[in-house]
Amino acid sequence: MRPRYTVALCSIVFTIFSLAIPATASRRLTTRASSDYGSGTGSIANWLLAGPSTSIIGGISVMTETVCPSPDGGVDQTTTSLCSGSWVFLYQVPSGPNNLALTFSALTKFAFNAAGASPTFGVLICNPNEPSTMLCTNLSNSAAGALDLDFEAEGGNLIITVPSFPAAADTLTFYIAENVVEPSSVELLNPLSAPLMTVGGAILSPPTMAFGSQEAGTSSSPQTMTFTNSADFSTALDLSNIATSNNFSTSGMCPSVTSGSSCAFLLSFSPATTGNLSGTFTVLDNSPLATETATLNGLASTPGVTISPSNLFFGSQQVGTSSAAQVVTITNAATNAQPLSVTAITSPADPLTGQPDFVDASDTCIGNPIQPGNSCQANITFSPSSSTSSSGTTTTISGSISSTMVITDSSVDGSHTVQVTGTANEAGVASTSVPSLAFGSQPNGTTSAVQTVTLSTPATSAINIVDTNVTGGFTLQTDQCGTIGSITAGSPCTESVTFNPTQVGQYTGSLTIADDTMGATVVVPLTGTGSDFLLAANPSSQNVTQGQSTSYTLTLTPEGGFTGTVQFSCSGSPSESTCPAPNSVMLDGVHTSQVTFTVTTTAPSEGMLLPYQVTIGATAGTVLNTLPFLATGVLMLGLRRNRKNIGRLVGLITVLSVAFCLSCGGGSSTPPPPTNPGTPVGSYTLMLTASASGGTPSHTVDVALDVAQN
Repeated sequence: MRPRYTVALCSIVFTIFSLAIPATASRRLTTRASSDYGSGTGSIANWLLAGPSTSIIGGISVMTETVCPSPDGGVDQTTTSLCSGSWVFLYQVPSGPNNLALTFSALTKFAFNAAGASPTFGVLICNPNEPSTMLCTNLSNSAAGALDLDFEAEGGNLIITVPSFPAAADTLTFYIAENVVEPSSVELLNPLSAPLMTVGGAILSPPTMAFGSQEAGTSSSPQTMTFTNSADFSTALDLSNIATSNNFSTSGMCPSVTSGSSCAFLLSFSPATTGNLSGTFTVLDNSPLATETATLNGLASTPGVTISPSNLFFGSQQVGTSSAAQVVTITNAATNAQPLSVTAITSPADPLTGQPDFVDASDTCIGNPIQPGNSCQANITFSPSSSTSSSGTTTTISGSISSTMVITDSSVDGSHTVQVTGTANEAGVASTSVPSLAFGSQPNGTTSAVQTVTLSTPATSAINIVDTNVTGGFTLQTDQCGTIGSITAGSPCTESVTFNPTQVGQYTGSLTIADDTMGATVVVPLTGTGSDFLLAANPSSQNVTQGQSTSYTLTLTPEGGFTGTVQFSCSGSPSESTCPAPNSVMLDGVHTSQVTFTVTTTAPSEGMLLPYQVTIGATAGTVLNTLPFLATGVLMLGLRRNRKNIGRLVGLITVLSVAFCLSCGGGSSTPPPPTNPGTPVGSYTLMLTASASGGTPSHTVDVALDVAQN
């Protein structure tokens, strides 16, 4: 390391922690003027805990170091006066492409100290060509404005986006400073791992997903993995491939994610064998990093004991208070020969407070054997706490907290686990009107009614909203908080959310409202169930002779608690046949229903063979109508034997005969009626459709119909 860099780094790092920092400012993404940094003494070798290390991240060479400054700048880390109780993680990023997105992960155990110095986020500008003795200086106010940093909270990650580097900058150094709670040799020789930094517009959240115990051969309820394109990354991200390793599966696909947008995937744990299993969820895209990978793990247990659900997601909870209980059901399979005894349900103590953040609030399962085929319910609460040291220092946990509930039992495996997650908020910061939103069962392809969350704060100063986001099949319908940008004690804001399921099953997501104070980021759990119905036909094929009828039975099975009216239709039937739709049915979410489609065909028929008929025209008819009168006249004339009348009669007959002959041309013949061939012989595909009210969801099953000759 160059001497000039050593002196500069010593001065910067020492001064960061020698200054008194207001509690509010320390939790914000801030910059300070270069005049804030004085001079320090001592060797950097006494402070260096890790590094310097250079790695290629997203095609960019990044140098990282971890240092632990002491009050006088010269105390060796091997002595008992170890450091001042602070670590500083430095990330030097050379000038890269515009719209650079930096994501810092693994921040869940970084505590906020009441003294106001933990953790601190900041940025320095580094220029090796700068003529001064300082290699790195803080940004001026104008330079900070030009940098236009943006802060986002996404699933416990800190995302800093850099639209463009200042013209004079060669590299930027981002630092994350973390206080140590009552530092000891063990803590300092085994420091917190440096937060993982990734470069690029694509962010997978969470970077690590843990599933609880799951019976081998079964699938867990899905968890939500979110792919986000940073709002300041101008290029749309095209996802070219989505993959999970063995024992894990995913559903969903997002061909393209525009700037500032997110896409949610549902991941499930489906172990084929028992044991601790791990895997990955990988996305290939056109971001600078090109490949985003999240780590997956779960515990596959021996069949016989079911833990449901295997994951609990609590929202934001104020430190020192307890959330409403969430239920975990422990079931002993009916096939087991012995009762199941549960001896403990515990979570490990938080290393920073010494207290567990998640507890079994009921103990109803402890000491009460679960008989084969029966279950018991444990009530788990989220209770983030603070601790006070012997010196009177209070440590408050804040931010995302993940842990594991361990169920110790008499099963073959000996124990089962439930993954638990919550967000701890400091007292006096923003809170929501409801702790969570439950949408219940919603038909696939439809949109639920709107549910709202009101964000308020008792703080005297305004809280600045920097990011709002929803994940997991839910949609932010109206974003008042993100639109107005800040709230005060008398001016809350409202977020409106809808549920839009596309597949059957439990959905879990979150509404995140992040501000520029890390301790005040609010997370509201979102749950819902995608519902639908299965459609099956029996039989799938029928043979029928012309003139006969045949039937198909449709069975409708609700999934995910689907309820509603289902209507039917039939198409594809041949000519000279009928396929009327049965009456609609009401599904109750639990029981199956059946309807019958009856197809009726037509037999062939022939017309009757009648004698040839002549139809006389109107004139001929008139003549024929006169024949009775003519006969009467002949009779009368004959009786009178009047030669004169006979002559007249002959003339009349002659005239009528001529008229009759002339009228014969107006007659016509009627042939026998044609033969009806009936329903055409052949093979047909009928489409039987069942549709919920409104048309969604709708399913069609194809059945075969073979018509034979009568």
